[in-house]
Amino acid sequence: MPKYKHGSGSVYKRSKTFWLSYYMNGQRVRESAYTADRAEARRLLQQRLGQIAEGRYIGPAADRVTFEDLVQELQTDYEVNGKKSLPWVRIKVKKHLTPFFAGKTAHGITTADVRSFITRRQKEGAGNGEINRELAALKRAYNLAIHDEKITRKPYIPRLEEHNVRQGFFEPWEFAAVLAKPPDHLRPPVTFAYYTGWRMYSEILSLTWNRVDLEAGTVRLAPGVPRTRTGR
Repeated sequence: MPKYKHGSGSVYKRSKTFWLSYYMNGQRVRESAYTADRAEARRLLQQRLGQIAEGRYIGPAADRVTFEDLVQELQTDYEVNGKKSLPWVRIKVKKHLTPFFAGKTAHGITTADVRSFITRRQKEGAGNGEINRELAALKRAYNLAIHDEKITRKPYIPRLEEHNVRQGFFEPWEFAAVLAKPPDHLRPPVTFAYYTGWRMYSEILSLTWNRVDLEAGTVRLAPGVPRTRTGR
């Protein structure tokens, strides 16, 4: 085993896993590196020592951050910044991400877990575009936690190839059949969406009367509302 100078810490093996040993404020800290690779353990040790030197030490507390902590911070970020896609994020988290990742720690979720999630969603009939939106929410949650120095790493989260070429059109008779299904209070915004192609949450439901000109027969979106960032 190589020897390191005093104060540089050390790595040692316990069972099949390497552990780290270093000092913080004169107190010895031992933590698992969660790897059987000595080089990877040494890399993590250097990261810990760098955090201590720079005054941004996280330490073993990062291993206690859970998936639930990640998504709570994600939703708080959307609320604080007034993002209109918050309802969409809540639905994706509740219906798809939470049932799969609940109970896991942030550091305990691996790339293999993410790929298993993708496989499950594909078996459930979800398209690549839909899955990508869910993965984007997961990636955003990790990025926020890393930015706030609550965790030190994240799994690789791939982006699936999307094929968004439209096939066919929604004919008027098909729309009429669909419109007969929802409650009365949903029919006006659904009809508006059909004729304009605008987005329901961010563009239609957020409309105010000062954007409507009944005499001219127009409705305008203010700059910054659509994703294009230009009014129309």
